[in-house]
Amino acid sequence: MKTSIINGSEVSRLSVAIQGDDSDGINDARILCFDWLVFTCGENHAMDMLWHDNRLFADIDPGVRARWFSFVNQSLKRSGKQYIASLNTENFNAMETTLSEIEMLELKSKIVLTLRGDKAENKLLGIQFGSKK
Repeated sequence: MKTSIINGSEVSRLSVAIQGDDSDGINDARILCFDWLVFTCGENHAMDMLWHDNRLFADIDPGVRARWFSFVNQSLKRSGKQYIASLNTENFNAMETTLSEIEMLELKSKIVLTLRGDKAENKLLGIQFGSKK
């Protein structure tokens, strides 16, 4: 992953190489980390919220995913910032074997909404878009 960062008249080049970086999970983890750096350390923005979709977590090892969410949970306490992640139930539950009971309970307490596709009321906006075929 090569990224150019322009700060005034300076251009910094960031290149991240990770062993096994040809896998989807490594590339997704790299995106998570880059977003996190911009979110927490970036300048000239007023972002107080970061959102990641399940797609970025799907190919990441459950143990690594668990450490990520534990890290985020601890890092954002009393920060005034918000992290939103949509995560499939099976991807969330797979972290249970890695996290302590207290860490898992803490993460479970952060769940604001559980979406289900069974009926419109259980969808994100509470309505069905388009027609069902």
